[in-house]
Amino acid sequence: MRYSPGAFQGMVSEPRSRAPEIEKMFAGSGMELVDAGFSVSSGEICAVVRGTREQVGKVEFACMASGAFVEVDLLELVTLDDMVEMMSGAGQLLGKYQSPNMDQIDRLLLDE
Repeated sequence: MRYSPGAFQGMVSEPRSRAPEIEKMFAGSGMELVDAGFSVSSGEICAVVRGTREQVGKVEFACMASGAFVEVDLLELVTLDDMVEMMSGAGQLLGKYQSPNMDQIDRLLLDE
């Protein structure tokens, strides 16, 4: 979550830990805050949380609506066991999908 210039102004004029606000935000959505820190080089709060996509979406909307942030990025992590299930499902999908060959692509381009 990248802070806005206004948020930086507020932090400089009133230096204090923002941890209580961060904890309240995630807890209010029903999420568990595992850890959080600040990246000086990018001006972002980086948080590791546990929650559902719906909970994450609520927090993203609230952060952007607050005006304190100009960008919210999400990196979803799954367990390695979940990854194996995804690989298996992807393999099944590949058997149902046939990508176009170069002749078909060339014909499409010529039609344009």
